Amino acid sequence: MSQRVRGVALFIACWAALAQGATWVVCPEGCTFTDIQEAIAAAAPGDTILIEPGTYHGDVWLKKPLDVRGAGPEPSVIAGYVYVLGATQVTLSGLTIRGGIRLEDSSGVAVANCAVDGSGGISLHSTSATLRTTTVTGADNHGILITLGSRALVIDSTVTGSTGDGIHVAASMADIRGCQMHGNDGYGMWADGHSTIAGQTTLGAVTGNRRGTLGGSARALDRDPPPAPTALTAAPDDWTKGTIAVSWTAPEDLTGIAAAWYTIGIAPQAPDDGTRTTRNPFIVHSPPEGSQTLHVWLEDGAGNRDEKNLAEVRILSDRTPPTGEVATNGNARHVFTTEITLVVEATDLAGDGPGSGVASLRLSNDGKTWSPWQPFAPSLAWDLARSGGSAAPGAKTVFVELRDKADNVGRVTTEVVLVQSVVSPEPVLCLAFAQAGSRLAQGLPGGTIRLVEPATGQEVQVLRGHTGGVYAAAFTTDGKTLVTGSNDNTVRIWDLAGARDPQILRGHTGGVWAVAVSPDAKVIASGASDATIRLWELSTGKTRRTLSGHTGPVRTVAFSPDGKTIASGSDDRAVLVWDANTGKIKHTLAEHTGAVRSVAFSPDGKLLVSAGLDGKVLLWDMATGKLARTIGALSTGLRAVAFAPDGKSIAAASAVGTVVVWDVATAKERETLKGHAAQINTLAYAPDGGILASGGADKVVRLWEVGP
Repeated sequence: MSQRVRGVALFIACWAALAQGATWVVCPEGCTFTDIQEAIAAAAPGDTILIEPGTYHGDVWLKKPLDVRGAGPEPSVIAGYVYVLGATQVTLSGLTIRGGIRLEDSSGVAVANCAVDGSGGISLHSTSATLRTTTVTGADNHGILITLGSRALVIDSTVTGSTGDGIHVAASMADIRGCQMHGNDGYGMWADGHSTIAGQTTLGAVTGNRRGTLGGSARALDRDPPPAPTALTAAPDDWTKGTIAVSWTAPEDLTGIAAAWYTIGIAPQAPDDGTRTTRNPFIVHSPPEGSQTLHVWLEDGAGNRDEKNLAEVRILSDRTPPTGEVATNGNARHVFTTEITLVVEATDLAGDGPGSGVASLRLSNDGKTWSPWQPFAPSLAWDLARSGGSAAPGAKTVFVELRDKADNVGRVTTEVVLVQSVVSPEPVLCLAFAQAGSRLAQGLPGGTIRLVEPATGQEVQVLRGHTGGVYAAAFTTDGKTLVTGSNDNTVRIWDLAGARDPQILRGHTGGVWAVAVSPDAKVIASGASDATIRLWELSTGKTRRTLSGHTGPVRTVAFSPDGKTIASGSDDRAVLVWDANTGKIKHTLAEHTGAVRSVAFSPDGKLLVSAGLDGKVLLWDMATGKLARTIGALSTGLRAVAFAPDGKSIAAASAVGTVVVWDVATAKERETLKGHAAQINTLAYAPDGGILASGGADKVVRLWEVGP
């Protein structure tokens, strides 16, 4: 140092001594004191030790109030430790210490503008001290150790390169302000649970520390909530019916990320307005259904959190199976082939809102055997004989399972009746069931009668002999004999076993359009276009009686169940009720305004139903001969009517190819059977009432399952 600078320093020191106490100058050479410890020994409490630049070897011990400071501007280096033991009001300022500072059982210690780059760092034991703008580098343990009930204010200081924590506080109080802790092997700062920590720091001030930024109760220095999470994702990111895993990338934070908070749907209104989780990823169980926004914000190790620092991700939850309806062949209840068309109307909701959407479907005819899953289509072809089904006629249930994009599966069904159909080579003029229901006779325009097996539709016998169309047929009660009437003016009696040739009954002068066999199988009634009704002995074929009274062709005749009464209907619009024994007319029923085409008795014989081309179906009381009620009034002509064997329903066939079934007790329509492409000429119930046969101009017989 030049003599001029040294002179200035001595002048300042002398001036300070005059103001505050003595100043003792230590310099490497040429001064009274070249050893710091000797100057300390000579100094009185409250004196100042001014250390000029240079390097001083050896430890320094302070046990009384002194102000020890470097004279600067070059470093004043103490190559050793500085110990402050049981002292008060000690100041260390402007020094470079290459060992460490150890403060024990002292108070009012101030360390300012010092550089401690030795292995010892700074340690406080039962001491109160202020450390200001001081750097600690390369400590062999903790950079600054505050322990054993010490109290420390550390301001604008820096600790780097320690093998332990930058600042370590144990059972003490520390106020840390504006400090930097970088590159330490432990935490930037750590404090135990018996310590009280005040102050504040930032993430930029505590970086590169191997174990972390702040540990233990030092986390209290972290006052700032963490920023929003980044790379927030939900898995799966598409529709799901299960749990959703939510993950994110944690941002840097002083105390690290301790937990996440989230809400679904509504954004949070407060830091703790949500669900807290410590997992990453965390699992959302049973979230609200639909498309929802998941809001996520973070909590750091100091408990700081701010709901405004949030990230959002969309989650899609659908746990509701699809629903819908399925219709067959344009909403038809009856079908006539196993190959049908299904129309599926499907709806998929997630809660009260739109769902994931129907993705696929599969079908079954028994609910057990399924077709493969296929992409959803609103209209598709299906075979009732596949996937657990069969070609057997009868009621069928088609099962359709709908699967949405979230893999929820819903089931819808439709009921359909597969109607046995028997194709005829010609239009069908009349039908008759044998009593056991094992045979169905069909009368054809070419004069033949086909006998088919109703269960299979297979032809079992063909009867030939008539030379005109066969308009009427009736079995005897034992099913062994068939009586037919033809446009060739004859009635024929067929022995179905083939033991004898058919018997031909002649007498009518017009086509025979109606026949009936008495319940005791002794009498045949036939009605013809000659306006007469003839009663024949079935056994001999002889005419028993001719009934005259109609003024037009007779279209229909029927015996009552007890065989004592005969009813007939004619183109003259009248229904006549005859005494079968006397041949006298008991009642004339004249309510129709069109030709009467068909009559039938109820199973108990108390009622008679008639149908005509006026579209009316009328029910008559046989005790009084009065109209009991009008069952139906259609806009199209009716050509056939039949009473169900149980007496509870009536069926009528129309000229537009439909069969209408009514309830007898209420006169309400039960159903309309659609399946013919042209007018229906004839109807016949099977004896057990389970099958209703219809036939007409479209050359097909439909065997409807209607009961019993």
